[in-house]
Amino acid sequence: MDRKKWRMSITFLLALTPGLGHYYLGFNQWGLKYMIASFACISLIPTFPMVFPFALATIWFYQLFDALQKASWVNKNSDLQESPVWTNPNAMYEEMESDRAASSLWMGIGIVAAGLLVAIVTLFPHLREWILEPKNGSMLVAAGLILYGATLIVRHSLDKKAK
Repeated sequence: MDRKKWRMSITFLLALTPGLGHYYLGFNQWGLKYMIASFACISLIPTFPMVFPFALATIWFYQLFDALQKASWVNKNSDLQESPVWTNPNAMYEEMESDRAASSLWMGIGIVAAGLLVAIVTLFPHLREWILEPKNGSMLVAAGLILYGATLIVRHSLDKKAK
């Protein structure tokens, strides 16, 4: 079997557990972030059973496809590593370094939001009952998706104007 296909197969199998595919490819910080986010979602499922299973599924699918994209990128650039002109072995990863700051920001915002949500529900137990009503929980998830989609649209339009 070709080494590139082998790497993709192993990455896929390992990525079935959040973060392991990234660890295999050498993206240790990404792998740790996905593991922590998955564990946090699993831990918070009893608190908000309408929200965190959806968040866990989203993280799981995203990290799976992200690991496969990174494996494809590593495979595409592996020929460069073996060439005699290859002078900077870390150059392969420099292209993805810019994503790290943005993902850290969103990860931080998500962690702060989850912490605030748990604190508010602990202080106001009736709020938890209100959120757990199927209609209200679904509306909160819908509002979150709409806000996230709107931020992506605004960011895309701002990026186009900057170019």
